Amino acid sequence: MPVRPTKTKLVSAVRKRMGRDLSRDEAFRLARAMRAREIQQRIYKPRMELWDDGKSATITALFELPGLGPDEVLLDVVDGRLVVSGERRQRVFNSNGAVGHAQGVAQPASGPLQVRELKYGTFRRVVPVPPGCVTCDLEATLEHGMLTVSWPR
Repeated sequence: MPVRPTKTKLVSAVRKRMGRDLSRDEAFRLARAMRAREIQQRIYKPRMELWDDGKSATITALFELPGLGPDEVLLDVVDGRLVVSGERRQRVFNSNGAVGHAQGVAQPASGPLQVRELKYGTFRRVVPVPPGCVTCDLEATLEHGMLTVSWPR
């Protein structure tokens, strides 16, 4: 009796929508697009607040970046957009209470992880700069895990 290859929900959905099987090239392009999407989904957006009443002389953005230092955050202005990016690495506690950064998936020496609610990995947030703002005079401070970015009109 012939054995049918296993089907994933995605392959079944694509077959149903297209009304035919995928060619080898189509399957390769679909797999590449899925990998790119998976990589993009790993990038998270830090929470933020933006103050702009249209009347004040400055615009201020506040980003929540707990546990990061100034050397771990990159600020850039590209095509009229403020880009905040960086990487937050998982911290590992050993039995002596010392803190280090994990390389890949790791377990602390005190036992397996019980609850994971913090986000780790690459982050990126893009904020459009309103017209008329001077981005070369950008001011940024990072204190207590809060990045404050201000720029004049």
